[in-house]
Amino acid sequence: MKVHCTLCLGSNTEAERNIEMAYKLLNNSLPNINWGKARWTKPVDFPNPALFLNQTAEFYTTKRMDEIKLLFKEIERKCGRLPEDKSQGIVLMDIDLLSYGELKLKEVVF
Repeated sequence: MKVHCTLCLGSNTEAERNIEMAYKLLNNSLPNINWGKARWTKPVDFPNPALFLNQTAEFYTTKRMDEIKLLFKEIERKCGRLPEDKSQGIVLMDIDLLSYGELKLKEVVF
């Protein structure tokens, strides 16, 4: 059974390059992904004042939620994300699963 999902990705460091890399990797892994418009946003309660480039997408999958989250972590690492970066205000790539079927996991407001 296919499940409808939404995601949001964002970067505040080499953002255009990192969004493009994540975009390509996600398109390869989730061939039916449908992208929203990319937007520049100001950080909220974050130590680095650099703007974020964010983009949302929706897709259908037969993968379990834990498989999707592992895929996102793998793509974040391929984009250069390190565990200590966020505490320094560096976000090379952050991919959040916003919803999985009827389950709402996070809410994003631009």
